[in-house]
Amino acid sequence: MLVCLILEVAGGTVILLNGTESSQLTPFLQTTLNKLILDSNYDANANYYLQTVQEKVGCCGSRSYMDYGKSNLPIPDSCRDAISGNVYHEGCVEKFSIFIEKRAGWIAGIAIFVAVLQLLLICFTFAYIRTIRYHDDSGRKQRYEGVAQS
Repeated sequence: MLVCLILEVAGGTVILLNGTESSQLTPFLQTTLNKLILDSNYDANANYYLQTVQEKVGCCGSRSYMDYGKSNLPIPDSCRDAISGNVYHEGCVEKFSIFIEKRAGWIAGIAIFVAVLQLLLICFTFAYIRTIRYHDDSGRKQRYEGVAQS
């Protein structure tokens, strides 16, 4: 539990100080999305995940719609605005990083709140154990005094 507490405080602090730009999130997303683009032609799951991300986020490719041209693949319909039919120019990595960056303060705040809550619960647990031991010891003492007097 102490390890989780330390990781939560460290993670919250890192997010607050650095944001997503200097984290490993951006390279991870870029690698994952590039793999999904390459695999989407023959893997139904990869195609589903990629289409879902592009439609929900409103983006296309990893860096831009040109990722499909580099992979010799046609631009899918999930890269187009449903109303106008125009291709999304922003890549999913940038859009998702902006999405996370806007919420980084909230994410860090929640992580630090949970860490403080865990710390309080740890303190209450030790106080409770101490109270139980105190009452248990005083009960034994009274029993032994009663036996010794008889």
